[in-house]
Amino acid sequence: MTTPSFISEKTDFLLITLNVHPSSTQKKIMISKHAFDIYVKEPPDKGKANKAVIKFLSKYFDVPSSSFSIVKGHKSKIKIISVTDCKMEEVKKTIIGVIN
Repeated sequence: MTTPSFISEKTDFLLITLNVHPSSTQKKIMISKHAFDIYVKEPPDKGKANKAVIKFLSKYFDVPSSSFSIVKGHKSKIKIISVTDCKMEEVKKTIIGVIN
């Protein structure tokens, strides 16, 4: 199992680089070997899209939203999200499973 380039593994957390598409007509996640795209309906206004991204990731991976945080790109479409707690391996396995 090769780790995709958009995931960086640290000792206690994962960093995932996302391409966020706010104000989309539908909510969806698209994962490939080279990119992790997330589409949310909320606009990039006053953090609405950021909150929607965290909430959507939480539901998609069935991991508490408190395990996710935006560490870079609060006002950008490209964001770096950290995944903490014991659930990080589950998130990584899910992503790799989708790719393969």
